[in-house]
This record gives sequence, C-alpha cells and structure tokens, in this order.
Amino acid sequence: MAKILAYDLAILINQIDWTYEDLLRYRVDTTWQYRLSQIKGKYIVIRCDCPFKYVPQVLKWLRINNVEYDSLSLDPDMPDVQEKPVVAIDIDGTLTKEICWNEDQCKKANPSKLVKKVISAYKDVLVVLWTARREEFIPTTLQWMVKNNVPFHAVSTEKMAATLYIDDKTINPVPKKAKKLAKKLLSI
Repeated sequence: MAKILAYDLAILINQIDWTYEDLLRYRVDTTWQYRLSQIKGKYIVIRCDCPFKYVPQVLKWLRINNVEYDSLSLDPDMPDVQEKPVVAIDIDGTLTKEICWNEDQCKKANPSKLVKKVISAYKDVLVVLWTARREEFIPTTLQWMVKNNVPFHAVSTEKMAATLYIDDKTINPVPKKAKKLAKKLLSI
C-alpha cells in the first residue's frame, strides 16, 4: 500500500484571486514547491476542483512550474491522507477496446470488460487513469469516463509510482507476483 498525500492546487498558487483562464500567468509558491520536493516515498496527488476543460492547463502549469506530483485528482472530497494500493490503469486498448488518435475516436471508443472490474474495486484502491494521450484530449477522455460510468480518483499523463499497472503494453518481469496482486486487487 502507498501512503497517499493530497494537496489542493489553490495552496500551491501564491495569489488570492486567480482563475483557471489565467492560471499560466502565475507561479507556484516557492515554499510549497520546496515542501513537495522534500516528500520522499509518498504518492503525491494534486487535488483540483476544476472543470474538465481546464485540466490541460492545470497539467501544463504543473509541468512548467516543476511541481513534483504523481497524479491530479478532480475530486474535492479526496482526503488529505489515506493508505491504499495505487492502481494505474491505461486507457487506450485497456479501458477502451480501441486506440484513440483523435478527439472523435476518443468520444466513440467502446469500453472494455475491465470497466466492470474497475467499478467493483474502486473503493479498495486508488484508481489512477494513466494515459499517453495528448493533453488536449484529456477533457474528452474524462467526459468518456463519466458517460461510461468508469469511476476514477485521479488522472496522470506521466508514469508514476503505482502498486499495480494495468496496461495492454505492459511487460512485467515478475508475472506471477503481478498476477497474484491483480487477482487480489481486481478479482481478475
């Protein structure tokens, strides 16, 4: 299990009246940037109660400001601290049957059988959608998740620490251990 620490995006910004539209004008508060860089061995989630359409800007802001984090949560009720296994689930070819190369394909993708397993395991693990999709496709991707009733806690466009990766392209050097963990976490 990972010790998961969640921080609000708002506390990382050293401004009182900032908006998502002009987010890229602001810099991270240096005190928080230093604190986050000193946290070792913990899974860091940036909590952001933002509309889907601003997620690409938030991801870009985090990257520009060198904020070290593992995933972005859109759930304002996510607790500050929790301990759960982190399960990173790929989207293309894993949660969807097809691979998405453009926005229209992202909208029309068919859910895979894994979706039902994710729904059943949701309360026991931290579900992180992990994707290599371009940032501009993330809002459409999140809308697809809602439309297809796929629950998730956070999203990441970068590889992060995880207890288990579920990915159609994963090559695991310890397949027996990975299979045992997958059975335990997702009843596969």
